[in-house]
Amino acid sequence: MAEDSVITINAIESGWLEMRLASSVTPGGIVEIRLPAASCDPLGELSAIFLDIAALYNPDGVPAEPDLHFYIFWEVDPVMYSYVFSPGEQWRVGVELTCCSDIHAGIHMRHDVKFSAVVEFNLLVRNLYLEMRNILKKYGLTGYREKWQKQDFPIAAFLKIYQLATGTAVAAGDFAAEVKVLQEFIDK
Repeated sequence: MAEDSVITINAIESGWLEMRLASSVTPGGIVEIRLPAASCDPLGELSAIFLDIAALYNPDGVPAEPDLHFYIFWEVDPVMYSYVFSPGEQWRVGVELTCCSDIHAGIHMRHDVKFSAVVEFNLLVRNLYLEMRNILKKYGLTGYREKWQKQDFPIAAFLKIYQLATGTAVAAGDFAAEVKVLQEFIDK
């Protein structure tokens, strides 16, 4: 069965980002969430976790620490989303998004599973790379700041995800090489 995109950025507007989660491996598993810029940075957070997961795997696709999980918590008052990534064998990663409908009720509140799938890690990385590229092309380096975050587009994270997704090396700290890669995206 072919797997589709898992993460899609639908819209960025006035300090809010709308994200869609879906996978053909999850029956009816389409979730849309709106995240405020004030409390989260999905591109930066997902990039950091995907790079940590990549470093965890050996060349045979086996994670060095098989019981390690990676978490992201996104608060959209009064709701809190918990995004969990669980690296498994053969470069497959469990992905689960849960929702606590009232974060003010305390730790005993039930968390509803909104999305759960096991997907190829390379699919996740490529998917994030394509979404970051689309945002860069649509908003540019400073337009991202104006529409969404208080800082500029996360160029360093984007270049690292680009390397991971495409296998194309970009010399770290080589500004000319980094600008050349960015120019290639603009020209496409």
